[in-house]
Amino acid sequence: MEETNPHPRVLAIVQARMGSCRLPGKPLLSLGNSTIIEQTLRRIRAAEIVSEIVVAIPSHPENRPLLQLCRKQNIPCFAYEGSEEDVLSRLLQAATTFQADVIVRAFACDPLLEPKMLWAATRYQLDTDMDIVTVGRLPEGTACEVMPLRTLIHLDSFCKSREDREEVTSFLWRHRELFDCAILPAPLSLRMPGIRLRVQTEEDYELLRWIFSTVAPRPNGLIAVRDVLDRLLHHTEQLHKAIGSYAVVHDPKAA
Repeated sequence: MEETNPHPRVLAIVQARMGSCRLPGKPLLSLGNSTIIEQTLRRIRAAEIVSEIVVAIPSHPENRPLLQLCRKQNIPCFAYEGSEEDVLSRLLQAATTFQADVIVRAFACDPLLEPKMLWAATRYQLDTDMDIVTVGRLPEGTACEVMPLRTLIHLDSFCKSREDREEVTSFLWRHRELFDCAILPAPLSLRMPGIRLRVQTEEDYELLRWIFSTVAPRPNGLIAVRDVLDRLLHHTEQLHKAIGSYAVVHDPKAA
């Protein structure tokens, strides 16, 4: 009988790179009183459930500013030597290098990641040992995926196409019959999957700049996603900017 680790090591791996074709250099763009990636890291820390945070980058020289930021912030940074498009290998090597038992997969471009939902998904995975856990029907850019190391190992053997290795878990969500998956329900106040709060384009960035300049942080220093959604509902022009088909069409957790 396989022994269960009573104290699993939970590693948050933040995917980051400077070479976005739609918005180059986006992780280090200014947002609020810091940068996009620093806002994301701050929110992961606020969940108070991860053992360590690692930023996983391709080893290309253009990503050196990210490495320098991590050194300045005393955050481990893993530079993957393989193909920039093979994100699955990047995450798997980072996870094994830093001896992760459980991985919280996050994106540098999600400066409104919801700490309470990160905590809930991680706690559920630790309690149930599911192959993957996320929270469904949240605004795009506020959720994460939590999985044990074995899930990345299995995906590494299953995923052969460039697209599947770049998207990491797309194969899993297409073949749920092969995995034990849990999609937790989002709180009613956050259940707006058609809202996009992820920074991928210049338009996304302008929307997030507006949010960070108009929505006041809570006493913990973080902007609450609930307050963001309330503000958007009262500003039609900005709401229209946040609504798009991308989240509904491409996010399997929005179904």
